[in-house]
Amino acid sequence: GVLVVGFGLMGFVLFGSEMYAFRRVNVAFSSTLRQMVGNIDFQTMDITWSGSAPVYYILFVLFLVCIMLNVFIGILNDSYTYVSVNLEDETDLALKFQRHLQKLAMRFNAKISFA
Repeated sequence: GVLVVGFGLMGFVLFGSEMYAFRRVNVAFSSTLRQMVGNIDFQTMDITWSGSAPVYYILFVLFLVCIMLNVFIGILNDSYTYVSVNLEDETDLALKFQRHLQKLAMRFNAKISFA
């Protein structure tokens, strides 16, 4: 949300007078969304503002990579938490099953050893 609004407004201010994709604020927002999936017209930006276009593009890509990396780390964290909780449950279940088997073996005077 903030990335789209910030870079949409920056694109409107920098390139709005010369580029059709940034002619109005709402169109600049949709152009920024298209840029997020790789549809970026860097050549026209560079012709319009040759000094600002590389800075705009590099900042946009860096922020996008940071956000995507944050999402990826969040997914990994959730998956790790899910697996570790389920692993503890399985360990508790295995210990309960082992105790139950030992009690059952004691009833029948059998010897069961677990390594």
